Amino acid sequence: MITEKPFKGINYQLRSVTPEDSIEILQLRLDSALNQFIHETSPASHKVWLDEQITKPGDYYFAIEGIDNGAIQGFVGIYDINDDRGEWGRWILSPGSPAAVESYWLILKFGFGLGLNTIYSRTDTANIKVNSIHDSFEFSEVAVVAGDSRHLEYKVHTLNRTEWPDFEANLMKYVRRRMS
Repeated sequence: MITEKPFKGINYQLRSVTPEDSIEILQLRLDSALNQFIHETSPASHKVWLDEQITKPGDYYFAIEGIDNGAIQGFVGIYDINDDRGEWGRWILSPGSPAAVESYWLILKFGFGLGLNTIYSRTDTANIKVNSIHDSFEFSEVAVVAGDSRHLEYKVHTLNRTEWPDFEANLMKYVRRRMS
């Protein structure tokens, strides 16, 4: 789905992905240093997927870009929205990007702004870096579930609307620290 305007944060904003972003998305997704925890793709299958995603209800996919310069830092999404629940993921950042914590905050803020009551994330158990981010901000781990042939297990973390104000306050300490 496409949003009319970018969703702005402090230093970064989320802008709906367009077909013109395909090359940058593929550069990150096909980078062997970054893609060990994401589903495999090819240029042809990615184009088909992106064309379908843009019009799919309950599926938002964003470029994370600098507010001051428009430089793309990576991509993130919230999708599989069903009733008052949605999954966030598809999170991939350019190497060395400082946008991690703020983009994490922005996608959750966007999701709760849609009226969701629960946002969850499924992360490959071997993805220590992302799981440690979830754990350090106390994104509640609720389960370890079976994966597929490439991802043997996923950790499922959830955050409820009632937990969001405290979670957001904790995240904002880190966002502001990056500004100073």
